[in-house]
Amino acid sequence: MNYSDLQKKIAANLQINIAQAKQFLEAFKDVITETMLKDEMISWTGFLKFDVKTRAAGKKTNPKTKETIFVPEKEVPKVTFPDSYKKHFNDAKETNKTK
Repeated sequence: MNYSDLQKKIAANLQINIAQAKQFLEAFKDVITETMLKDEMISWTGFLKFDVKTRAAGKKTNPKTKETIFVPEKEVPKVTFPDSYKKHFNDAKETNKTK
């Protein structure tokens, strides 16, 4: 599913027009981005967790040249699903397979 398909699905689900669905998705993205830029975590209990993690500095090997390079520490966004959602998802997948 691409972004356009997602807009259409949300519009249909909420019975709103596609422009409103796009506005909703953009606002959602902006709120998550702004919050994570402040190094704050967003937790949607039972579904998602958005967080910022620090990737440690270290020596890495360039796969093309085999040269060892130093990569500095940096912060990266991280999205995780809790185990309860993973179980729910896998149970739903199994139910759909048997239909």
